[in-house]
Amino acid sequence: MNNQFLKWILLGMSLLGFNANAQINWAEMHNSGAGLSGSRYLPSSLGESFNKFEIQLFRPYVNFNNTTFTMNDFLSLTGKSVLGNAEVTELLNKLKESNRIYGSLEVSPFNVGINFRRRKHKDLPPIFSLGFSSRQVTQFNVSFNNDLFGMLLQGNKPYAGKYISLTPAIQFLNYSEYALSGAASFKIPTTKWTIRPAVRLRRLNGVASINLNENAISLYTSPDGRQIKFGFNYDAQVCLPIDTGILNQAINGFGDTSSTGGLNITSQQVFRSVLQRSGKGLGYDFGLKIAHGGNFSLDVGVIDLGKINFEKGSFVVSNHNAIVYEGYNASTTNAGQNSWVGQLDSFKKMLLPTVEYKPYSVALGGKLIAQVSYKFGESKRKEVVYYKHNFALATLYGFKSNYLISSKSTTLSGAYMFNLKNIWQVGANVLYNSNDRLKYGFFTSLQFSKFKIGINSNDVLPLVSGAMGQGFDIGLYTALSF
Repeated sequence: MNNQFLKWILLGMSLLGFNANAQINWAEMHNSGAGLSGSRYLPSSLGESFNKFEIQLFRPYVNFNNTTFTMNDFLSLTGKSVLGNAEVTELLNKLKESNRIYGSLEVSPFNVGINFRRRKHKDLPPIFSLGFSSRQVTQFNVSFNNDLFGMLLQGNKPYAGKYISLTPAIQFLNYSEYALSGAASFKIPTTKWTIRPAVRLRRLNGVASINLNENAISLYTSPDGRQIKFGFNYDAQVCLPIDTGILNQAINGFGDTSSTGGLNITSQQVFRSVLQRSGKGLGYDFGLKIAHGGNFSLDVGVIDLGKINFEKGSFVVSNHNAIVYEGYNASTTNAGQNSWVGQLDSFKKMLLPTVEYKPYSVALGGKLIAQVSYKFGESKRKEVVYYKHNFALATLYGFKSNYLISSKSTTLSGAYMFNLKNIWQVGANVLYNSNDRLKYGFFTSLQFSKFKIGINSNDVLPLVSGAMGQGFDIGLYTALSF
């Protein structure tokens, strides 16, 4: 079997990587030196790690993932022009009943935090913390079963007598947001207990979205091979940053073979496409910290609630037809009945979907996060209290299964961080998920006078071994702290 097409698929999956726990940046959340960016996941940690004011000027985070192949799988095929039965069987055995390719890219142009502290007790948590931030977010998910890839390798004969899905489920979402957040501390009288609730309100601007359901196109081959049936059952939701005038031309000409002309696109339409925001919505994050002194705390965060309503330029592509092909009856040639042209016209009508301008909504994919922290080795530098040794144990549960970067499978994370004079923080974290191997990450941050810089990753094993090289994620932030 020629494997050029297979190589490209494996290369893409290998580069996209695998990190089933990458619903959030765990390493960043565990680093108390990155409290401002860590509050993205635990809103009640807003205001930690700085005294009065901090602004992060650049914070990218990227992760790409797959649940199937490693980079070694691709490298083992390099130089081979033919795949034997043994290689094909080995690849098929790696496939799971449900496979995913997913990832995200986040860039925060700015993130501002302001603390309001007690005049006489500056060592205590801030009375109130205020935050304002901006993010550009792109997320995607592609889910497919093992039958799809198996048919690409073996053809449809081994799947005779059963229905198989020819198309994956696809979700893609691109949006920008502006967020306003606040957290307040309330000390319980005569005790060391402090309660710190927090909330974040996010203004969402949708740019693009694609949603295609599972089993959109299915194939059935009869056991005797005399009949092939294609089933179409999809309502694909699409919204692209394209001016509606261009969309009208493209949609109205869809499937029109009589027209040979191209699209008539003006420079004004291109300019409007670049600036167009196709959807609007609101997002909500909630947090609560319960602390006993400065050593022990419990943080709970419920994040990524809300949705984006896509209305401008949004449309739905639908098809709910079925095509059964049993060959052509050559003895019947009456035009318009069983002629070859007549059959092609009939197939064409059933293949082409209907397109309708229609608004729809896309959920963000909510998550529940809880973290228990214990710290000791208290010290102070420039009126900011810090702890030399920091331990954390956290868990996450996604509200939607295999949706964008969310998953319902529970993930556990443990971390340790050493803080040197509140100048240098370095730590490591380990992630456990029942559907995945253990992951080992690292994080570190450094402060020069007022300038901070940090880097983190949640899976460093692929850097050591290609057999574990199913993916990567990495985050970076810079800040000015006062």
